[in-house]
Amino acid sequence: PQQEQDPQIESFDLALTQQACNMLLGHRNFAAFRGAPRGSDDKRRQHTESTLCTISTLHLEKVADAGNSFSCAVVTTATYRITVTGDRFLYKMVRFMAGALVAVGTHKLTLEDIEVALEIGSFNKQFVCAPPHGLTLRNVTYGDEIQFDWV
Repeated sequence: PQQEQDPQIESFDLALTQQACNMLLGHRNFAAFRGAPRGSDDKRRQHTESTLCTISTLHLEKVADAGNSFSCAVVTTATYRITVTGDRFLYKMVRFMAGALVAVGTHKLTLEDIEVALEIGSFNKQFVCAPPHGLTLRNVTYGDEIQFDWV
């Protein structure tokens, strides 16, 4: 089979995406990165729930390039890992963050789009939310003030 390069890989701007990662660090209003409510209880809670979260680390790293064989060609794809640490997360927040970072890296969103979204709580442009099948929860840490009585 013929070797082909995925055009998204060639145009993915890792340096620009790292800048977007830095913009998402700190104590911010992540309303723009929250998923839509599901049902009346979620809708009521969404109006009262705080959207302020603190992101302490946000890393994006290239893990590997891989060739995927199809009947007519071998397409080279790249795999990236996004690691996020924060004090709390909104519904679908990490998936929307990952989708926004990919959109920045492929020039579908700008750094200004991210900045405006953080300020006004919504995006003016559409982008794809990252699918759930790549999301892995690695660790949950509770402060000393939270004690569990295991029965």
